Amino acid sequence: MDAKDTCLFEIPFRGNRDYLQGTDLFSEVTKWIRQTLRDPEAYLSRITFNRMCQHAALGVLGDSDENSRAFGSFTYESSQSPKTGHGYLVETIHPVKHREVYSEDLLQSSAELIFRGVESRLKVPEQYNAIQAIVGLTKMLCYHNSTGSGRWLFARLDLTGVLGQRIEMVELKLIRLIDERYAVVSVTADEKAIGKIRFIKDVG
Repeated sequence: MDAKDTCLFEIPFRGNRDYLQGTDLFSEVTKWIRQTLRDPEAYLSRITFNRMCQHAALGVLGDSDENSRAFGSFTYESSQSPKTGHGYLVETIHPVKHREVYSEDLLQSSAELIFRGVESRLKVPEQYNAIQAIVGLTKMLCYHNSTGSGRWLFARLDLTGVLGQRIEMVELKLIRLIDERYAVVSVTADEKAIGKIRFIKDVG
């Protein structure tokens, strides 16, 4: 594997969004890493976004530098050697070519808020995959526990192991909320603690 292998992702806009969803980037990067490493059990242990991407995204394996203009980065784990690797995401000049219908309404209307609204759980509707369920439910939890204008955005996910394509149940707990702009949430999927997700509020 070349240290600077790249992949141009063909990801659509979803719903009325004018940026690529972190859920799609997570899924596409995971698929690319598994294909590149030829390891079906490889997984992302961390993915981070520092801004939105409004054009086609390019994945690059290796460490970024100050000239890379990266909008995100990731760490992956593999059964092969080296077992841990890194990569980053670059916004290209190429336009996003497609848009797909998408709504989180059913996901959020199916969720249950508990313990005065700092925890939530959801039996995942079949049309949502695991990462969509986790991100959509986290967003709902953040809005419920904050006031004022601005939109909550997926900023980082840390995982302790493989996140499958499908989960039956997800449970979240808000463990930190800083100035109503930065949230840290623990994630349990099918009764197993799998990591933490972070959201940040864009008030620009």
